[in-house]
Amino acid sequence: MNHYLQALSTLVLLLIATASYGQTTTVTGTVVDTSGNALVAASAVLLETADSTLVGFGLTNDDGFFKIGNIKAGQYVAQITYVGYGTVGKLVDIAATDKKEDLGQIIMYTADNQLAEVTVKASFIPIVVKKDTIEYSADAFKVKPNATVEDLLKQLPGIEVEDDGSIKAQGEDVTRVTVDGKTFFGDDPKMATRNLPAEAVDKVQVIDRKSDKAQFTGVDDGERVKEVNLELKEDHKQGLFGDVTAGIGQDQNNYRYESKFNLNRFTDNWQISALGSYNNINQEFFGLNDMYGIRRGGNQVSPGITSTLGAGVNAVYTKGQEIELSTSYFASSADTRLTRLSDSEIFRNDGTFSTLTDEASQSDVLNHSVEVELEWTPDTINRFEVETSLEFGLGDFTQAESASNKLSTRSISELSQDEVGNTQTFDLDVELEYTRKLKKAGRSISAQLDLGRSSELDELLLDQSNILLDDPTGPGTFSILQDQIADLDNDSYLARVSYTEPLSDRLYLDIIAKRSNRNSTSIRDFFDLDPNDQTIRNLNEALSATFDNAYQYTWGGLQLQRNYDKVKVTAGVDYKLSQISGVVANGASVSNDFRFVLPRLILNWDKARVRVSYSTSVREPSTTQLSPILDNTDPNNLYQGNPDLRPEYTHTVNARWYFWDSFTFRNFFVNTSMRYTLDNIVTAREISPSLVRTSRPINVEDQVAGSMSLSYGQPINPLRVKARASLGYSYTNGLNFINGRESEVTTTAPTLRLQVENLDNEVLSVRLSSRFRWNTNSYSLTELNDQRLLSQRYQADVILDFGKGWTLDQEVNYNIFTQENQGSAESFVLWNATLQKSLMNDRLAIRLRGFDLLGQNQAIIQSTTTDSVTESISNTLTSYGMISVMYKLSDFNPQRGFRVFRMD
Repeated sequence: MNHYLQALSTLVLLLIATASYGQTTTVTGTVVDTSGNALVAASAVLLETADSTLVGFGLTNDDGFFKIGNIKAGQYVAQITYVGYGTVGKLVDIAATDKKEDLGQIIMYTADNQLAEVTVKASFIPIVVKKDTIEYSADAFKVKPNATVEDLLKQLPGIEVEDDGSIKAQGEDVTRVTVDGKTFFGDDPKMATRNLPAEAVDKVQVIDRKSDKAQFTGVDDGERVKEVNLELKEDHKQGLFGDVTAGIGQDQNNYRYESKFNLNRFTDNWQISALGSYNNINQEFFGLNDMYGIRRGGNQVSPGITSTLGAGVNAVYTKGQEIELSTSYFASSADTRLTRLSDSEIFRNDGTFSTLTDEASQSDVLNHSVEVELEWTPDTINRFEVETSLEFGLGDFTQAESASNKLSTRSISELSQDEVGNTQTFDLDVELEYTRKLKKAGRSISAQLDLGRSSELDELLLDQSNILLDDPTGPGTFSILQDQIADLDNDSYLARVSYTEPLSDRLYLDIIAKRSNRNSTSIRDFFDLDPNDQTIRNLNEALSATFDNAYQYTWGGLQLQRNYDKVKVTAGVDYKLSQISGVVANGASVSNDFRFVLPRLILNWDKARVRVSYSTSVREPSTTQLSPILDNTDPNNLYQGNPDLRPEYTHTVNARWYFWDSFTFRNFFVNTSMRYTLDNIVTAREISPSLVRTSRPINVEDQVAGSMSLSYGQPINPLRVKARASLGYSYTNGLNFINGRESEVTTTAPTLRLQVENLDNEVLSVRLSSRFRWNTNSYSLTELNDQRLLSQRYQADVILDFGKGWTLDQEVNYNIFTQENQGSAESFVLWNATLQKSLMNDRLAIRLRGFDLLGQNQAIIQSTTTDSVTESISNTLTSYGMISVMYKLSDFNPQRGFRVFRMD
């Protein structure tokens, strides 16, 4: 409880310190066209007359009415802008005694017939709301010097950026970030947000993006994804820009270094970007997916010490609306040294046994990735698209581990284990798609072909000694010395044809046919080695085997789309035939056919900002889950597949609603999801008296799961702060099996986040946030103890601008990890600070950085499964100091700050 009181007291004190009070005025008005019709979502801004600094803005409602609150006494320019019309400006004098200033009715004229009292030549529109797009003007939102696009996004109303760089807009996940509408290093949003400078961006567009087919044919299929497009400033579209950084520092034992570069050359037809990084401070600058093998770090806790080296290039060529060709190549390597102490509790029907594990490991990973995408639209009726991705990697690791197992207070066994291994991976995907519009409006046909090939080769040398101290068969020592080789190959294809027929002006019918196939081959060869001469190898036939299996799918489907003025409804049904077959090394065959009917329904109600969808899906078991061969890779955790598994059949309902107040910028987002799964696949475990776990997948009758996320934010003008609160909740109810006994398990995971930051941030910027995460497992078997984990984080980000290029940026994180039913807790404070001096009109920056100033940083990870709870503490980066230099590269003079307005 003291932790909560301390945190709340800190929040209150900092809020009071950043608040300011005083008499303010509300500016109102009504915007109409020359016929007197209200103009909805027109932009109204209030600017200082002296330097055109933005002091407030608002958007008109359905009646054309706008309101700009909390304006102090002074002289301003009120600027009104509406898409397709000119820009109107009015001089406004506000006295200290005025509580309201009504500008009356403001008539907007087309750009060719502008007759306003004051015309602002360079339009400045903070936010424009269009049909499927919210557009933010980047210069309207203050960011610190040398900020990235990610820093800019954190300032935009309705957008949330998580610690790992993932983005939510209006409560939905952003799946793609483009630059001037073009791909930037593939589809990972963080490639653009963490590498492009905020000062290069003119507009940030949040788009409910239709499918490529819907955009080309003009027939809305109801599919939407959230996309952010970064529209660059004109000078950055025709020039060279980027930066280079180098730094050196030291902790108690080692030198620490960082270096990176980011170079961009854009023209009318080309976008070329190159970037690279080399550091040993757990930072991965590029935001690449986990497949690249680089551990994310930065200011957040990251287990182990990782050195990374990476470089890549991205090129996009466009020719009008006809051709867009994008290519990218990236190579990366990561070297991680990790030590970890883990304490696990594993539940068995006759009690709980604990495992204390101490491990040390080293891993080296090298990965390459190539992507090529071509969109060709030779005319108005044909469209071709080709996407190709190739990834391959090498990795090797060593690990030494010791563990002790106890049942209650009795010591059962002790384990020591050494592993040396390497991995090779290969993954190739090719997607071809062709769409043709036919003579009748709305009629079209499309065809798609996907080809895939992947392989993985793993080799592991295992040296294990297991001492049984309390076993019914008597004490003893059992040793394993094995060379384990696993080779997995996958080949797949998918062919799809769809035909769209307009039944009326707003009613469309889709006919869809698909055929796909996936073949997998798993070869495992386990060799027992002579401990005196490891060149003597004997094949362990009981553990070695080959398993071939094939999935073959045939689909047929119909879909109806009905488009009303404000509502779009899509309903469809598919018939799916799944054929699964396989052959084991001994000749035994696995074969089964499954037939499914898969209905779906999508409702988009634009005016009410509501989207509801119902869908059904099938998930077939994986090759590993089907293979009947015992997997002895870890002799204390055995796994055996089940060739009799049935596919899972899931019903899913998703609903989204959001509210946006253009007067106060209050926003509220709601997303919910419910899932009901038949023939759910769970893992049944048998735990032997010597505490060896054997896992096997089985089908159970059903599982219910759901999730919900709520987010609310608004400015609190009397305190001069803006606040945001979000609540997440997930729920799963299912079954698990331990030693043949069934237990109903209910898992809940609520998350609460609170954040406040000051609005008057020219000199002092303060952001305070807190996060609470609970994880609870409840069991129907009374002999199993419910598990409750709580993690808390309280964070303060403070930026002080001293003027003349001096800034001090501080970040303080207070972290608490609690196992509530055990009464144990771990906590630490992570305090980082950066002092920066900007020179040469912000082109050169010198930084002095202190990481983990209190020397308390820890890497603590808590996790739960249906039959276990684990807490691990790993080595991680601790206190160090570093000095670095960043220099901006450009062949133009970037303009900083707000634009200067000229009035006729």
